[in-house]
Amino acid sequence: MDPNFDRETPYFLCANPKMKATKYILLVAEANSPLKALAVDLKEFGFEVFYAEGPAAAETRMDKLSHLSAIVLDASSAPEADKALLVHVKDTHANLPIIWVGDERAAPPDDEAHKPDLLLQHPVDPVDFRTQVEQVLMLDVYPSQMVSCLRNAPNTILTQTFQLEVLEVETCLKYSETLHGNASTLLPFYGDQSMGHMFITGARDELIQLCEHIGYDEPDKYDAADIAGEIGNQVMGVAKRELADILGEVQIGLPLTMMGDQISTYHGKRGPTLSVRIRCDFGELWIDVNFVRLDVQPDTDMEDNFLDSGEISFL
Repeated sequence: MDPNFDRETPYFLCANPKMKATKYILLVAEANSPLKALAVDLKEFGFEVFYAEGPAAAETRMDKLSHLSAIVLDASSAPEADKALLVHVKDTHANLPIIWVGDERAAPPDDEAHKPDLLLQHPVDPVDFRTQVEQVLMLDVYPSQMVSCLRNAPNTILTQTFQLEVLEVETCLKYSETLHGNASTLLPFYGDQSMGHMFITGARDELIQLCEHIGYDEPDKYDAADIAGEIGNQVMGVAKRELADILGEVQIGLPLTMMGDQISTYHGKRGPTLSVRIRCDFGELWIDVNFVRLDVQPDTDMEDNFLDSGEISFL
């Protein structure tokens, strides 16, 4: 059990240790690059950021690229050298995301094999930079097994248990603290490795239609929240089973029903909300998961391997 969890204290007032992760980004930029300050902000979301002063310094650790989550290239100072670095990385590590930040003089290669995964222009807005980078790195912000589970579990439950047709499932990272829809059930969870909240939200009228579809007699707005909670309970049951190695031994707290147009997801969360939108024949349902705590052991070998060159440092 989490030693910070006190049964006499509401779960959202407990001590909130920061998330830890084994996710690493390499920033390649000159000493005066404004991206150095922006990249530091990514540390809040569980990333460690290595810094290489220019492409030549980055080339000293090309043999360690498989450990990285992404490379951010500030190509405004040495675009030709950065192009050569991009081509080399794409030729040797095609699945490693590269984020290219340039200006009108620094256009990246346009052939399909060497295109960057994200193209940004100077000057870069700090909020836009963080949002765009983390959308590219969604599977590194949260483990791919978790993203896959939270996509597949609602799909299976809605089609098999509730006999609905699922038309579309989308997954994204969300920074807004306001939920979609106006009827929601919050399910808190806590355990030895994780603590957080799951919100199951929809439009009240659409959830009432779902209740009618499965046989409720004259359902009202409270039934709408109840059915959202039932879907959430089943999704959490699947997550507890399939994500035990990530979440640890998890207990689910009492559900909380919320109604209104400005329902907030903020309860001491760390990092962006993992949001899943499910479009069904009755309407849309949203499942939002955020974490107060998610512990992963740091990869100390990775840090030693990168830092021993003397050319690369932590930001």
